[in-house]
Amino acid sequence: MKMTAAAPRPAPSFAALFLVLTICSAASAAPPAPPAPHAPLALAEAAARAVLRSPALAAAAEEVRAAEAARRQDAARANPSLRVEEEEFGGDRDGFGEAQTTVSLARTFETGGKRGARLREGDRAVEAARARMERTKRELAAETRRRFVRALGLSERVRTLAATEATAAEFEATVRELVRAGEVSPIEAGRARNELALARLQRESAEAELAAAKAELVGLWNGAVDEADELAGPLDDGAAPPPLEPLLARAADAPDVVVEERAVAVRAAALDGARRARVPDVDVEVGVRRLRESGETTYVAALAVPLPLLDKKRGAIAAAAAELARAERGRDAETARAVAAIRAAHVRWTAARRQTDAIRGEILPAARDVLDAYAEGYRRGRFPLLDLLDARRALLDAELRLNDSMVQLGIARADLERLCGPAGE
Repeated sequence: MKMTAAAPRPAPSFAALFLVLTICSAASAAPPAPPAPHAPLALAEAAARAVLRSPALAAAAEEVRAAEAARRQDAARANPSLRVEEEEFGGDRDGFGEAQTTVSLARTFETGGKRGARLREGDRAVEAARARMERTKRELAAETRRRFVRALGLSERVRTLAATEATAAEFEATVRELVRAGEVSPIEAGRARNELALARLQRESAEAELAAAKAELVGLWNGAVDEADELAGPLDDGAAPPPLEPLLARAADAPDVVVEERAVAVRAAALDGARRARVPDVDVEVGVRRLRESGETTYVAALAVPLPLLDKKRGAIAAAAAELARAERGRDAETARAVAAIRAAHVRWTAARRQTDAIRGEILPAARDVLDAYAEGYRRGRFPLLDLLDARRALLDAELRLNDSMVQLGIARADLERLCGPAGE
């Protein structure tokens, strides 16, 4: 805003000077937050509650248990079959007098290493389920940080806007007194009312957004809304993004890439099992036969081997090979996406860090200096009241921009830590 001096005018009255002091002193002040029934909720506590009580993480743990149970079932060997046969009875013979009774046990023996391949596939499936659970943990931690940062940023935004509304209310009351004293035009009273109405709307809108953000935060662990009545912790802890190259080297450890890598391992084991399925299993049966007519006992044995003449499992092998190729392409695509996402998150974190430092170190002090200069100029009769209000709005805009920048800083950090793990690891 260009600070051009206006023609000298009479010095303001005591009420107008009080207005200047009100505007300046309220520039950075905020009303104290009301007491909360719960202790302030910090990010670490929110993350701990999410891990302990998250329905999504509990579902992922159940998936792991299901995979482990399936692996134990794969290790069980096939049950034998008991067969009882009665032959040569009835018809032209008298009842069971000349019948033959055979009692035998039959069992299928897997050949070609099929059982070992099945167990390896089960092991890979368990590892895949665990990788998905770890991905859920990483996503939960990142989403907890995102939602906490949003809620904490909105909480600070509400405090800033509440202070602005209080300033606008005092300004409106003071202007009314100036109008009664005939020192300013009644038009200024309308402007003051508009300023107050706008400040109230901004504060109410921010409060509604804050309530929604708190509900979303506690929803991660299915908690009560009052658990987030008050949030604690700095919105910006001053952390800078780590160097990019070491982060890119960890792209292969990104949760989505690890999940795809485990899927490749499962498909490779399935292909091995499909190839081994070409070797036919052997059915063996042994038993005892009782000849009632002579009272003799004999033994019986049988061996059955399927002949792989018509079904050579070529379709199953081709399908398993195609699934393996698809999984490998999916892993490669996910790796490329992880690299791009790491770069993008690093850029956003770096930019937000730079913007936050610039606003805090340069823009905010300059806006305060401008406000002080206009306040002094108004007291000396050099500037109109509207210029003073514009300077106050500029300071408020800088404060809100700093708030937005710090929120974006936390979100970018959450995105990067989801891919590469917590900063410093």
